[in-house]
Amino acid sequence: MRNKFFLIIFILFLGNIFCWREIFLYNKITGVYFLRVGQGDSELIKLPKEVLILIDSGSKNNLAKKELSKILPFWKKRIDVFILSHPDFDHFGGLSNLISSYKIGVFLWNGDLPKNENLKNNFLEILKKLKKEKTKIIIVEKGDKILYMDYLGEILWPRIPKKFSNSNDNSIVFKFNSLKKKFLFCGDINKPVQEVLINLYGKKLKSEVLKFPHHGSKNAFLVSFLKNVSPKIVIFEVGKNNRYFFPSKIILEYLKFYPIKIFRTDLDNTIKITL
Repeated sequence: MRNKFFLIIFILFLGNIFCWREIFLYNKITGVYFLRVGQGDSELIKLPKEVLILIDSGSKNNLAKKELSKILPFWKKRIDVFILSHPDFDHFGGLSNLISSYKIGVFLWNGDLPKNENLKNNFLEILKKLKKEKTKIIIVEKGDKILYMDYLGEILWPRIPKKFSNSNDNSIVFKFNSLKKKFLFCGDINKPVQEVLINLYGKKLKSEVLKFPHHGSKNAFLVSFLKNVSPKIVIFEVGKNNRYFFPSKIILEYLKFYPIKIFRTDLDNTIKITL
């Protein structure tokens, strides 16, 4: 009986060491994850001291929530900042599932509402739940910044008053800067906005990692924009055998001529890039 008692104490002691080891390692690991959420967008930025930024949540399924559960420890139930690039269903549809499990500190969006009445009501219901949970809701625009330790997030687009009636072209364009890498998240912007961004920023768009605009649609393929960004890594967030045939073969053929690594969530699952 005495030996059994000491065995239990020893097991609990080892469990305690393992738990603190996991917590210690978790706090040190940083990275950007491009989540496998089918035909939709969702990206997680994991910063020191358990600070999390989540951009979009995919469509109405549990995939974003499931992918987060693989990355985050079971006790982590807070997303510090959620950025909704724009209110298309393949970008906000997974939010209802997320807010049932995670507390969101700040919700950033572009202020647009879905044009479809059902989607609009769905989205307004989500905003209502966020307000009930006392989440701070902020409409952002070009020039707004997020500063944390040595990390800087910049809102490059949209500009208010908005120039485009198209929901995709009002997407939040978010540039995230770490000491070693820069990431450009483009939502679903198409060529007209890319031309505006070139005029506004030019070579300042340069980023090692590009989340390709609009899932790799040919309408979002502007050579001069790619040249200004000059990425070393391009990520396509697409669903397997999607009905849009994203990413476009034209884009894939073009990228073959450049020393750019290509990753796709339909082929590579969730993709992690260290900071």
